[in-house]
Amino acid sequence: MAAEVQQQWKKEAKKVQPILQQLNRKLSVSSAPTEHTLAVNQLDAEILDKELSDILRSQFMKIFTFFKDDVIDRFQPEIDALLQVLVYRISIWSQERTYGQQLQNLKFKPLSIRQKLLYLLLSIGIPYLLKRFQVLYQLVTGSQDPPPNEVVRRIGRIERIYQFLSTLNFLLLLWRADYVSPIHRLLGMQQTYLRPQMARRVSFEYMNRQLVWNAFTEFMVFLVPIVPTQRISKIWNNLVYNATRKLGWASGSAPASDAAGGVCPLCLSPVSTPFIASCGDTFCYYCLKVAMMNDGTPSCPKCSSAIESMRRWNADTDTLT
Repeated sequence: MAAEVQQQWKKEAKKVQPILQQLNRKLSVSSAPTEHTLAVNQLDAEILDKELSDILRSQFMKIFTFFKDDVIDRFQPEIDALLQVLVYRISIWSQERTYGQQLQNLKFKPLSIRQKLLYLLLSIGIPYLLKRFQVLYQLVTGSQDPPPNEVVRRIGRIERIYQFLSTLNFLLLLWRADYVSPIHRLLGMQQTYLRPQMARRVSFEYMNRQLVWNAFTEFMVFLVPIVPTQRISKIWNNLVYNATRKLGWASGSAPASDAAGGVCPLCLSPVSTPFIASCGDTFCYYCLKVAMMNDGTPSCPKCSSAIESMRRWNADTDTLT
C-alpha cells in the first residue's frame, strides 16, 4: 500500500514539473521591483533642512549680540551664504546627503562633481548675487545710483517665473515623487533610501489621530471667541454666591455677578467686580483703579465729578447707578 502511494506521488510530481520550470523561467527574466521613494519623505527632509538652517543661523548670530545693528545688516547676505556653504561642504559635497535626508533615511543617488558644483552655484551662489545685485551693479558701473527700473523688473520677472516652475514641480512631485525642487530636476538629482530595508512605514492610526486633533483645535479656535464667557462666568458666580448666602457662608458683599445689570462708564461693558466711586457711580474695579493710578483724581465720565476715593459695592446697601 505504501509503495502504491509513493508511485502515485512521483507521477503527480512529473506532471507539474513543466509548470514549475515555466514559472522559474519567468521569475528569472522578470525585472526587479523599482524602488519608490515617498514624496512625503522628501518634503519632510526639505522642511527639516530649513529648520536646522534656521537654528544654526540663530545660534551663530548670537556671536554678534554686542555688535551694532547696521554692521550686521550690512554683512547679513555674506553671513547667510557662508553658513550655507559650510553646511553644503559637510553634507552634500562630502556625504551626498543633507542632514534632513539622513533623518528621513534618504540620500542622493551618486552625484558627479559637475552636479555638485552646479548645485552650489544655483542654490547658494545665484541667490547671494541677487541679494547683492545693487552693490555689484554699483561696483561694475562705478555709479552710486540704484539700478534702472527696467533691470529690476526683469529680475522680478525671473523670480516670478521660478516661483511658477516651483509650483509645477510641486505638482509633479505629488504625482510622480521624483524631484523635490526645480534645481534637483534640472540637475537630475534624484533621491533614494539610504537603507532600503528601513523604508518609512506610515502609521495611519497616528495620522488619523493628528487629523482629528487638528480639526478639533481649529473648531475650538473658531468657537471660543463667540462663546459669551463673561456672561457665563457672572451667572456661575451668582449661583455660587446665592448658594453660599443661603448656607450662611457669605458676607454682605456681592460678587461681580450681582452687577451684571450695570455698565461700567469707562469700558462700556457689564461691570465686573463692582466698586463705587466717591461720586456714587459704579465702575469695574480694574477700570477705576487704573484710572486713579494714572490720574490721582480722574473725572467721572457720567457726572464729570472728581473721583477722590472708591469702595467695594455692597449688595445690601447699594444699588447700581
